Amino acid sequence: MTKQTYEVVSPDQNSHEWLFERLGTITATDVAVMFQKPRIKSEEFSKTQIDFINQKAVERVLKTRGIEALTDYFNAESAKFENNEDIQRGKDHEKYAVMAYENFTKNIIDVVGFCRSVERPYFGCSPDGLIIESGAVIEVKCPRVYNHYYTVKNKFVRDIYKYQMMAQQLVLNAPYVHFISFCAEALDGHELFLMEFQFTDDDLNSVVEKVEYYNTLIELEFQKLKNLTPQDLGKVEVLRGDR
Repeated sequence: MTKQTYEVVSPDQNSHEWLFERLGTITATDVAVMFQKPRIKSEEFSKTQIDFINQKAVERVLKTRGIEALTDYFNAESAKFENNEDIQRGKDHEKYAVMAYENFTKNIIDVVGFCRSVERPYFGCSPDGLIIESGAVIEVKCPRVYNHYYTVKNKFVRDIYKYQMMAQQLVLNAPYVHFISFCAEALDGHELFLMEFQFTDDDLNSVVEKVEYYNTLIELEFQKLKNLTPQDLGKVEVLRGDR
């Protein structure tokens, strides 16, 4: 019997419970950031990576308050999703993409929420669906028509999506990932594009190394923030610049 490598800790994506479980957690969509190369070769981290570490550390501080105390915070976060046209487009079209995929492949999709790694509980993902028979993952994108045809013509998948799929395959111990591009505005027969990815052990081990390293950095920052004293917060520092 195959050992379960993850647990579903929030069944409904975009719910307050889902947002709470993701707080401070390294998610599949974060992985590409950790593989960035700084623009200045002498620097260890890019500004985006530094911001990522600090953001996750602050989220871990917030999480210590408990879900009930964070209602206003989660409402504001949910509003960001609703006000983003591309995210809203994805939400509106994804169900049609899954239907088209099921019709084309005859695979049956199970929709799950946030899945947390058992081995690394600071790491998780929210797959767009799991193929019931094989346990494989689907990753759905619903781009605008130009980007869809660019993907179809060039069989091009952005690195940010590849890193996301690597993380999903790792967390879910999936045999492969199906990348789906779906565009309702495309010509009949052109709406669905499908590519299969089977990432190697070397690919997955590179993700493990990054996740474990960044989790250590995030945890160090979290401990610094958590251990701030009233004296630290009450200090008044006068900064004088050159005149």
